[in-house]
Amino acid sequence: MSNTLTNVKDIKVAQKALTPFTANLMPVTSFSTNFGPQPSDKGDTVRVPLIGAPSGSSDFAGDYTSNSDSTVTTMPVTLNRHKFKTVHVTAREASETAMDLLDTLVATAAQQLAQDVLLDIMTVITLANFGTPGIAALAATSFDYKKVLGLREACGAVKMPASPRSLVLDAGYVNATSDKAGSLLTFKAPSTSTTVTAASASNQAVVNCVP
Repeated sequence: MSNTLTNVKDIKVAQKALTPFTANLMPVTSFSTNFGPQPSDKGDTVRVPLIGAPSGSSDFAGDYTSNSDSTVTTMPVTLNRHKFKTVHVTAREASETAMDLLDTLVATAAQQLAQDVLLDIMTVITLANFGTPGIAALAATSFDYKKVLGLREACGAVKMPASPRSLVLDAGYVNATSDKAGSLLTFKAPSTSTTVTAASASNQAVVNCVP
């Protein structure tokens, strides 16, 4: 008897590629949550919905129709990039190794492709496109929680909704905040305690003792 396998290998490879690809593109969800089910090609145009800010709430005055209008527009975006990453394994190469060579290569290639796509997306986040940044550019070694608070204040100044907001940081900036967070847990050494002891217990006293 023999098994009947139809296109199973292709499905397995696709699954291996999908997981590292989507994992590395997670920061993109900070900017867009509108993903269509169909793949697109270079040169295609997609329309990104833009939801206008809601009007203020109203005091009830007999009905619920006041300030009920909303604004939703779309912005056409042309897909001008089409990145790809190819791997290959011959039948002999696959048979001469005990590891699942193709799956391993596909996973690492998908991860690299996602990183390259993400970096390419980030190139459009510029001063010309988005205006003055919330905080001035600085090195990772100068980044701390005060800068995060500065970003939060800048978001509040332009009335950005508190939720959802996302802060996407490079590993160096994350490590900088982690190091400085640890310093916040370092307490000052207590004042020097001096114990004066006399021969009689009734004459003993403790001075400069921190409670």
